[in-house]
Amino acid sequence: MQYDLGFTLSQRSDAPLRKVALPAGKLGQADGQLILPGLGAKRADNLFFALRPTEATALLADRIADSVIERHGLRGKPLGPRRYHVSVHGLGTFDGRNPGIELKAEDAASRIEFVEFSVCFDRVVSFAGNSNHLPVVLISKGGNEELFDFHRRLGDAMRWSGLARKVRKAFTPHMTLLYDSRMVPEQEIELLEWRVQAFCLIHSEQGFSRHAELRSWPTRSRK
Repeated sequence: MQYDLGFTLSQRSDAPLRKVALPAGKLGQADGQLILPGLGAKRADNLFFALRPTEATALLADRIADSVIERHGLRGKPLGPRRYHVSVHGLGTFDGRNPGIELKAEDAASRIEFVEFSVCFDRVVSFAGNSNHLPVVLISKGGNEELFDFHRRLGDAMRWSGLARKVRKAFTPHMTLLYDSRMVPEQEIELLEWRVQAFCLIHSEQGFSRHAELRSWPTRSRK
């Protein structure tokens, strides 16, 4: 079974790209790809709201990724505990940082309060995408109602803060483990679950495998 989200921040064909020049006569690497002298690495800056798993959950996700790689003979490498996340709302792809959008995002985030809730995944599958760059992701067959509610409430807050065009009603909760050219069929996995205690604003430098957490907002206490 294939899932097509309709968009992927790291694969938007209309995203502005910039080239990073390399010193003549030297070799470099970007996202594991060899760069020859005189050529540049295409990159773009993604901004999005996300949930990060706990440290223990991220390590379990890593073990699941290793198991999937071994079982299906994949060549892709796991994103790693520091980059695992659940995207909630994308804010766009830019050429460098966008302070204006970041300020609106912070205003939207400050408008909502929420108590901690659970996120769980019990299946792994490949999403549709570039045939040589298919995302292998964790999904859930059911549940995650509180996550759907959080997605809706954050979208409402974004509209109030001038980010209405960034809000997407469609939402498929997932966590990307790695990218590979082989398709992984949907299958059950060991349950991965954690309690969300904060959400964050992430700046991702596409092509450089770097995620910077710009700010986070914690849950409020249960009464």
